[in-house]
Amino acid sequence: MYSFDVFDTLITRTFLRPTNLFVQVAVDIAPSCREIDAASFADARQRAEMRARRQAQPRDDCRFVEIYAHFTELGQLGVSRQAVMDAELAAEGALSRPIRRNAEHVRRLLDSGERVVFLSDMYLPGDFIWDLICRHVAPCDREQVLVSGEIGLSKHSGRLYRYLLERESIEPGQLIHVGDNAHSDIRVARQLGIQAHHYTEILPTRYELRLDGAGSGAPSGGAGLGGLARAARVGVAGGAGLARVACNVVAPFLTVFVAWLLADARRRSLDRLYFVARNGQILMKIAEAMRREGDPECRYLYGSRQAWLLPAVTEVTPSSLAWAWDRSMVRTGDDILRRLEIDNPAVREVLSRHGFEGEHLSRRLDEAALKLFITVLAKDPIASWIAERARARRSVLQGYLKQEGLLDEERWAIVDVGWALRCQHALKQVLADAGSEAEVEGYYLGVSDEHLPLEEAGLCHAFVRAPGSAVDGALSAAWFFKRSTILLIEHLFTIADHASVVDYRRVGDQIRPTLKLDSPASDLIAFARELHEAVLAFTRELAATSGADPCAAAYRDRAFAVVRDFCMRPEPVDVQDIAWLGANRDQSHAACHERPLASPLTWGDLISMVGAELSPRRGAAFAPRSTWLAGSAALSTPTVAWLFRSLTWSSDLFRGFRARP
Repeated sequence: MYSFDVFDTLITRTFLRPTNLFVQVAVDIAPSCREIDAASFADARQRAEMRARRQAQPRDDCRFVEIYAHFTELGQLGVSRQAVMDAELAAEGALSRPIRRNAEHVRRLLDSGERVVFLSDMYLPGDFIWDLICRHVAPCDREQVLVSGEIGLSKHSGRLYRYLLERESIEPGQLIHVGDNAHSDIRVARQLGIQAHHYTEILPTRYELRLDGAGSGAPSGGAGLGGLARAARVGVAGGAGLARVACNVVAPFLTVFVAWLLADARRRSLDRLYFVARNGQILMKIAEAMRREGDPECRYLYGSRQAWLLPAVTEVTPSSLAWAWDRSMVRTGDDILRRLEIDNPAVREVLSRHGFEGEHLSRRLDEAALKLFITVLAKDPIASWIAERARARRSVLQGYLKQEGLLDEERWAIVDVGWALRCQHALKQVLADAGSEAEVEGYYLGVSDEHLPLEEAGLCHAFVRAPGSAVDGALSAAWFFKRSTILLIEHLFTIADHASVVDYRRVGDQIRPTLKLDSPASDLIAFARELHEAVLAFTRELAATSGADPCAAAYRDRAFAVVRDFCMRPEPVDVQDIAWLGANRDQSHAACHERPLASPLTWGDLISMVGAELSPRRGAAFAPRSTWLAGSAALSTPTVAWLFRSLTWSSDLFRGFRARP
């Protein structure tokens, strides 16, 4: 026989502190009573419960009606006792959510014919709890629900267990109990000889605790982001590790970003927002879940650096091709040719005359070799071949952009993760070549201090700006633009379920994107879709929460602080289920540049880090086997992890001194 605790084992609420429910009740009854202070009401409600419990002795628990019989402060509010009781039950029902994994376990047991009962140390009416179980867990008979306030016996004292064993005529060893309370559900049950299983996933994570209690930005009922994040986390399918990262870290941050951009686009009366693939896929899903009447239309625009930068080249010069050997990417001849889409025998034959052949093209180019390589590319015949390729690609891209409405008269903006504004600049160039006079602008998750001049790229709006950047931003931080953070944002936070866009093709009277041939593996697609669903579960919770303002500074700051902790100081539990994900900093997404997000650091890695710090070309000597060093350190031995943190601290301190005037 199986028994389950109810609250925080099968059902939870959208807040971390149960007393926040009373704050919500105060808000709900405020329109029909005299002036009310929500915090004072919550304190008085708690005192009434304590008085009722004392008066209930020798019974183990009190009833709901007894609590309100001791709620003497209600007389000062000019509202009936029954009205407030109804409001509390209504709030309980509205803010209750299923704990999916345990609810599914109960349904499997019932489907297999097992006997299941539900035990709750709770003052709420038994019929009310029965209704919650039927609604959130599984239909059951009323006699399967045993409530301490109703029976007068509790799990805490052990008397409710004894009552059940006697009623069912079973031995303690025949009962398997599941619950979250270490004393009532575990210690007491085991002392009686009952098999007890401790459910601990309901415990708030460090991120949920940090998100909670967002001050003036909290919903009117006092349920901070932490409670919403936990309700979403335990309410979604998939692994616990994925749900933790998605609902605690990714979802709050992306949701406040999208809320910010929608509010600004609404204020500026934009007609349309184009969410650029692939990173814009989850952002658009969030926007569609949050949109309200009058907001800009949301569309998905297939694009990428590989699909847009080359077509934007109208004149072949070293400066117009500089994106192909940007220092953030690997600088080998093979990689540069691949980005420029001219890796063919004719080009290689010309390059061989200048000493670039065979293994020379596969090695990193030093500054002198890179300068010569650029000179050869920018001269005929290679320059003409690049121009021809760019012209052909530009013609098809312009047709796609026209098809998608970017040449219409409506006011629009693109939405993407951002960084240096190269794609926006490329889009501006391509549209201008098509004769469009539209003002190109964009909303970005982040814009670095190395972005293109705004007079070249056009108007942009950054949610996070790097210190020293010429753009305004809601937030500012240097750590957000570390390479590891950027790769986390691109390959985890905004992961998509389709391959990158490399080109466009005409199909009948339509122009369609061409996706990279080696499409994501099935496990990667499944991960992306599970993460999207978990993120949207949080978004829907936030959108449905009365009084919640995702644009509030308190929400924004707490969500950003959680991202910083996750990126810079992750714990093993944060990393272990996502370490396998691949990250690729090259715009061509060539497989040879893919690395896992994280893997345990070795002593050799630490030595390489020291060498990189001492090298005149800082960072050039260190090519880690993974892309997220802080995540890798979290998976390493305690000694290696400590040394990594020490090296990182020393490096940051040294750079801080160097940056001083």
